Amino acid sequence: KSTTTALVSHLFAACETENLAMPCGNFGTPLSSLVLLSEAKRPDVLAVECSSFQLEPAYFMHAHCAMILNLSQDHLDRYAALSEYLLAKLNVLRNHTEEDSFLAPAALLSEANGPARTKSIENLDYVREDGIFFPSTNASRISDLSAFRLPGLHNRANLNCALFALDEYARRKGIVVNP
Repeated sequence: KSTTTALVSHLFAACETENLAMPCGNFGTPLSSLVLLSEAKRPDVLAVECSSFQLEPAYFMHAHCAMILNLSQDHLDRYAALSEYLLAKLNVLRNHTEEDSFLAPAALLSEANGPARTKSIENLDYVREDGIFFPSTNASRISDLSAFRLPGLHNRANLNCALFALDEYARRKGIVVNP
């Protein structure tokens, strides 16, 4: 989803990471063009939006934090059944390790057989303190979105997913976000 990809990139930029995250793939810069960048200009984080079509031959892709945000009937012109479409999307897990994380709707997690660090979209909870969103195991959904200008519950879910990516990056880097 383009909105989530854009939000991931925006959140990393807001955190002033050393080398900003770059939205790429189906949204933003074509992934293949990053090969031409000098090492100094390569971003630390890639927020990549991949279609199921792109994931079919993606044998070498290693996403440290992967997400499947939805599964719908929209590509059944290419796939014989919804299960075949799901299998194509699950290729994002080909090179996952136990350290990597995966986020998907709860209904898909049983099919994923993914890494140990899996979480369902429906269980992402964040609270806001002093203008910053933090993960919380016993919080309600984000309630104060006055600074978040995208309308609708679907964009709240997009924000939760983007925050999940930021949390996972911090975890992998050993950054303590909320002591």
